[in-house]
Amino acid sequence: MREAKLEPERAELLQKDMKLPGKEGLAGWIRTTWLPYTERVPAELREKFIAEIVDAYLETDPLDASGNAHVAMVRLEVEASKQASLR
Repeated sequence: MREAKLEPERAELLQKDMKLPGKEGLAGWIRTTWLPYTERVPAELREKFIAEIVDAYLETDPLDASGNAHVAMVRLEVEASKQASLR
């Protein structure tokens, strides 16, 4: 941040509950967020691999009464401002 001439004001880790619409929402999240891992799986096996991850996850953390999947997340939030000498 200092290299970008920003003065940190706040940085904190926040616990979040990400709610995804059912199995397909969870699969879509895995398809995009886990791309560095899933792209290593041969293309013809990738969807089966993702479906198996979804099924394994939902065995321990089933969909809620509304059909949503929940994933516990930690998000880094940062606030910064221009350094006073640069305004």
